[in-house]
Amino acid sequence: MLAFLASHNNDPGSKWATANGQWVFGISDPFAVLDALREHLTQARSVKAIVFDHASTGALHCQTGAPSLWQGALFDWLAQTFPGG
Repeated sequence: MLAFLASHNNDPGSKWATANGQWVFGISDPFAVLDALREHLTQARSVKAIVFDHASTGALHCQTGAPSLWQGALFDWLAQTFPGG
């Protein structure tokens, strides 16, 4: 059932992310990408989660639908994590 739903995904960003994950990890199952990410991200020194809520005007968007919000957060994190770059 999940494979059927995934095959009908029309979101270009999501389709690219899945295909790229399959290519990067050398796997053919789109759902194995999630498992591969979960195993490989366990070595992160830190994890930062951001909720784009009503106050941030991101409550009605996913990260693909609100690129200025997530890109701004990403670039702020990069500047804080790697100062002087």
